[in-house]
Amino acid sequence: MFIDVDDYLLPDTLKKAVDVADNNPNADFCVFGFKRIARSGSTSKSTPESKRYSKNETLKYIKNTDALLLGTPWAKLYNRCFIESGDFKFDTKRKLFEDICFNLSCLSSCNSFVTSDICVYCYEVNNQSATAKFNGETLIDDANNYMSVMRKVVSDISKSDNNPVDNLSNDIISSTQITICHNALYDIYNLYKQKRNKDVKKLSWMKRLVGFMSEIKPDWQNAFTSGFPRIFATAYQIHPRCADLLLRITFAIKR
Repeated sequence: MFIDVDDYLLPDTLKKAVDVADNNPNADFCVFGFKRIARSGSTSKSTPESKRYSKNETLKYIKNTDALLLGTPWAKLYNRCFIESGDFKFDTKRKLFEDICFNLSCLSSCNSFVTSDICVYCYEVNNQSATAKFNGETLIDDANNYMSVMRKVVSDISKSDNNPVDNLSNDIISSTQITICHNALYDIYNLYKQKRNKDVKKLSWMKRLVGFMSEIKPDWQNAFTSGFPRIFATAYQIHPRCADLLLRITFAIKR
């Protein structure tokens, strides 16, 4: 089990988690629920249903699972033999998405896994963490690597027996890219809102982001169904300078 340095296990839950693993000896790993605590003190829970998944159900799990639970190594118990035999490792060259790439590799190779509605982990939201610090070039480089891993994993799983999942595969790839685009634009929006627009720095990576977003879904801006986000996304697709001007006017930022 992996635990971030600023998080913790909820009291009396580790034994319950181990019991789930003991009751499912053929499972390559077990996934549990978690509690999210914001800096404001508000809390929320994310718990999967208790279920055993076979190989041919893996893509449905990837498609329907909470992104944070899918993408992090915590709130899980991994079978040590499975990890060592598969030589699964985190890509230490990456600043972003290395956790979900690790989990995707595990999902691609596992024969079965289980989810449990037991909430074992407490995740404290830290907006000052390494993943919350915005770097455009790193984002694009690591996002491209993430998409490559996702495409390979989805392709490998769909080629396995009893997996007629062409539409599901395409949905996963498309929704993954939309999520990355949405988060990137959200980060840019907040930098301008905080009048930290100089942190965005170079326009070159913003142009790369447009290309990245248009690669699979040319009309990606339509994924933003609400008012201003969609206007912002549309302006961004026309040209990053249009988005820059829109945000400067919105938040009264001088050049």
